[in-house]
Amino acid sequence: MSIYNRVEDAKSLWQNGRHEGAILSVLLAIAATARLRYPDRKAMKDGVAFTQFFESANPGRMHVEFRKEMHSIEHIFYKWIRCELASSLDGACGIRAFEAPMPRIPRCYIRATKITNL
Repeated sequence: MSIYNRVEDAKSLWQNGRHEGAILSVLLAIAATARLRYPDRKAMKDGVAFTQFFESANPGRMHVEFRKEMHSIEHIFYKWIRCELASSLDGACGIRAFEAPMPRIPRCYIRATKITNL
């Protein structure tokens, strides 16, 4: 599947209220693009490639508190959203995505939630 197809899937998922799936598709597209930029898997692991590409595409450092610790936003997207959300079918990672309450302004909010069984 191409990077373009991942982005198109993300759009479709988002429009149909499947926000976590949309975010995962976008993050997979970012990971694939990072591998195009940094193709040597021996020299650079996936997480490092993802983080470096994300940083280069988004200048300026931003950190957020998650689980009582400060993390770079790149780390949050890679570790806690891409990896944990993808492997946590029961919602145990405690992350939910939802559309902004103002429909005329397209935004996405990601909220750390209380871990519950779904």
